[in-house]
Amino acid sequence: MSAAGRTKRVGWVVVHFAAAGAVAGGESAPVAKDTRSAHAAVHDGNLKLRAGAPQAALEDYEYARSLVPEAPEIPFSEGVAKLRLKDYAGAREAFERSATATDSKLAADSLYGTGSAYHAEALDHLNEPKVALEDLESALQWYQSALAVDPGHPAARDAQRKAATLRRQVKQQMQQQQQPQQGQEQGEEGEQQDDQQSPSESQASRKKKEEQDGEQSDAEPQSSPEQQADEQQASQKSQNQRPADDKQEQQAQAQSGESKADQAEGADEDKQPSDEERQTAAEEKADTSRQQAERRLREMMQALRNRQKERRETSQRPVVTPVDKDW
Repeated sequence: MSAAGRTKRVGWVVVHFAAAGAVAGGESAPVAKDTRSAHAAVHDGNLKLRAGAPQAALEDYEYARSLVPEAPEIPFSEGVAKLRLKDYAGAREAFERSATATDSKLAADSLYGTGSAYHAEALDHLNEPKVALEDLESALQWYQSALAVDPGHPAARDAQRKAATLRRQVKQQMQQQQQPQQGQEQGEEGEQQDDQQSPSESQASRKKKEEQDGEQSDAEPQSSPEQQADEQQASQKSQNQRPADDKQEQQAQAQSGESKADQAEGADEDKQPSDEERQTAAEEKADTSRQQAERRLREMMQALRNRQKERRETSQRPVVTPVDKDW
């Protein structure tokens, strides 16, 4: 082997052992550089978003934006991913950046996306009616802006109708909550007014009542001595006649008791229902039970339909889809 050959072989051995030593020492291999185009990165992000991985999709969108920062389609896709992550403030900020696009369709979609972020946030705050109402008012304004740019935008029109229905329901809920509070406040005010009544007013009321009673007693006529004697004689005569009257009354009551007993016996005989009357009563009872069962069934079916309708109108969130573009 020539000197040049020996030198080349020794150099290869040195490089080989240096590489082996680097691996043994725990040094990691260099990370491959992302060479995707912006379009490829957005396409990959859209696939991940449809697969239910919005966080991974957001990373692809951010990489694409680093390559083409002026493209309005990329912040729109970022807004969609943040909306799926319930980052409503971040979604609105991204949609507002893409709404500056010269493409009217993308601008309308971005305005619709901003309204959707407010709409979705309202659905998450239904237990706070005041906050939900404010979000719904904002959502309706953004939906109207989208329709001003694209009057035929079907998603914005449908979302506007749902938001208006939900706003009406939230207002009704707030009114129902305010009515008991108002009644309680009025009751407390009435109690305070009663407590504030002065003692002098109470004494004046009692004094006035005593004066009225005294006037009534003074107005009553007094009997003369002759009238009092006549009243005593009449009372004595009435007491003498009372035993005879009591005896006659007892005889009359005995006769009346016998007559009532006879009438009761006859009435009991007349009250015994016939077979036909029993059958008619049984049929009427069965009809009543059947009507009650049918009425309860109708009420249950109506309640089920109302719940299904409410679920369709309030639980469906507006849908925003990302866009693909080859930059």
